[in-house]
Amino acid sequence: MQRKDIAAVLLRGYLREVARTSYSELHLMNKQSAAAVAAFTTLPDNGLVPVDAAAVICALGISTIWRRVKDGRFPAPIKVQRSTRWRAGDLRAWLQAQG
Repeated sequence: MQRKDIAAVLLRGYLREVARTSYSELHLMNKQSAAAVAAFTTLPDNGLVPVDAAAVICALGISTIWRRVKDGRFPAPIKVQRSTRWRAGDLRAWLQAQG
C-alpha cells in the first residue's frame, strides 16, 4: 500500500470516528495524540502511537481495540514506562490486512 493510499484509509477512518464521537470526546484528545494522528503517515515504523490516536487511525473505539488485543485480532501494544503504545508499523500492517 502506498503512502497516499494509507492517507486515504486514515482519512476515511478519521471521518467515521469523528461522525460517531462527540465534540467533548474529541476535545479530550491530548496534543500528543493529535500530533500522532496528524503525523501517522510520516512516522517511522518504530514510531509510537497512544491508544486514543490508534482508535482514530483505525476507526475503532478504545474498548474495541482492547477487546481485539485480548482476542489476538489487533496488534499487541508495548509498554513504555507507565504508558501503553503501538508501533506505527504494526498499525500500518493491520490497516493493510483490513483492506
